[in-house]
Amino acid sequence: MKLLLSIAIPTYNRADKLKRLLKILENQIVLANLVDQIEVLVSDNASIDDTYNLMMSVASADSKINYFRQPKNLGFDANCRFLYEKAQADYVWFFADDDIPLPSALSMILQGLRENNPDVLIFSFEQPIGAKIKAFNFLNKYEIITRPKIIIELLSISPKISTYVLRKISLNAQQLKELEPFMKNGFFFIDLAFSVIHASKHPKLCVVSQPLASCDEDYMKFTFDPKLFFEVYKIFYHPFVLKYLPGLAERKKDRSYCDGMQFIFAAKMGTLITSKPELLDSGFRDAGIRVFVLLKNPKTLIQMLLIKMNLIKFYKIIKPFINLIKN
Repeated sequence: MKLLLSIAIPTYNRADKLKRLLKILENQIVLANLVDQIEVLVSDNASIDDTYNLMMSVASADSKINYFRQPKNLGFDANCRFLYEKAQADYVWFFADDDIPLPSALSMILQGLRENNPDVLIFSFEQPIGAKIKAFNFLNKYEIITRPKIIIELLSISPKISTYVLRKISLNAQQLKELEPFMKNGFFFIDLAFSVIHASKHPKLCVVSQPLASCDEDYMKFTFDPKLFFEVYKIFYHPFVLKYLPGLAERKKDRSYCDGMQFIFAAKMGTLITSKPELLDSGFRDAGIRVFVLLKNPKTLIQMLLIKMNLIKFYKIIKPFINLIKN
């Protein structure tokens, strides 16, 4: 039987979380009797923890799990491209090693793929655990979108890798060249989705409003560079986006700046937890002070000033009193 779905997992130094994810996937695959329709691919980006030993044990016990160990760290985006190229199924579901597929995920995704034959399927993501707010709120179980402009707008809403299921296509030389500028922005999977849709004669996006995956208890911890937030607008320089919404990247640029500044502020306040605080300071310096953007966004302006003037500790002290006055 032809494989319908490749579950592609890029991983790095998260052996315990990877073990949990593989166990959840195994249970769902067996319970739904999908063993002959799904393969699981794990690409280890030269981890230095126990990932190798874990995968040697797991892969030898399950022929449907294919394990690849990179000789050196390729970076997140290149690891995703590697997995996409290795996938043997009709569709590729990217999944982060620290996320959790919800109980109905596999059956919902496979049904959506079979019934609608989309180029890309995306769904809502639950964060924090138990959250009721959804990225998408369509009434239909599967909402089908064919207008390119609407497809782009919807894909711009969902930055979580675990919410993307892409049709597997053979990327030609021109497509690979188009994707090259997006190999170090942390969101390569979104630009790959744009390429898959761009290659289709009749573009089709399938949107599932129901959350099919969630974060875990460590979702407030991060190791990535805040630069990702400041530069996320660059994903919209993809040729497909430029063709149908040529001004989107510039419109998103100010929002990216504010999101990056708010991210650093949250980390400085302790709402987010980082193991690399030096990245916050370098990210703040590199972002610079964009006066006109800040004047249009008073909240971000105040946050920037608190960071710039090193007043975060003072603000933590007076914040309870400010909240008390507001209430």
